Amino acid sequence: MVLVSVILPCKNEEKTIGRCIQAAKASLSGSWFTYEILVVDNNSTDRSAEEARKNGAKVITETIPGYGSALKKGFALAKGDYLLMGDSDLTYPFAMSHEFIQKHQEGYMLVMGRRKPEKGAMPFLHRYLGNPFLSFLTRLLFKTKVRDVHCGMRSIRNDAYHKLAMKENGMEFAPEMIIKAAIKGYTTFQLDIPYKKRSGSESKLKTFHNGYKHLLYLLNTFYTYKRRGSI
Repeated sequence: MVLVSVILPCKNEEKTIGRCIQAAKASLSGSWFTYEILVVDNNSTDRSAEEARKNGAKVITETIPGYGSALKKGFALAKGDYLLMGDSDLTYPFAMSHEFIQKHQEGYMLVMGRRKPEKGAMPFLHRYLGNPFLSFLTRLLFKTKVRDVHCGMRSIRNDAYHKLAMKENGMEFAPEMIIKAAIKGYTTFQLDIPYKKRSGSESKLKTFHNGYKHLLYLLNTFYTYKRRGSI
């Protein structure tokens, strides 16, 4: 039977982590696959870890700060044939978890969420300037068709993920996966998903700081790729 690993990076999400876990469990239960849910606690100072355990998840600790650090730790320990990731703040529809896995069964190596934000779910600059521009630039430079490069809900075949040799510890983990998958020619499906207004803790994103870092990352990565033929 197919095993699915759900990886949830988490920092101070005690108000929402339990509902994310329960939504994923409900979506994956009773299907033709089994699952494990891994919550990667990234230096939380609240009761996130306790809430995760109470709701049936395995809690992993990653002390190196950063979105990418947490995900790399979870992916490294995941045993699933398919790896599904998503944020722990209820912005993503874990009730659709099974739909991501079904697309893998159709032959896709990477399944990307494509967010359809509800009113107020995404800051104006993110929705209409930052994410569209950076996604366009990624498509232009690396010949990918992914429309929402920074979407945090996505899934990938375990064997395909480990061939990417992911390096980034911060938010750049998101475009790094898309770029490397494009270079390797991974078949990719884009699944429309609702994106809800954040609940619980405040966003960890810093609009201009993260946007600037992502832009530099794309340009530096493109330069390295053109010079060396690999990244």
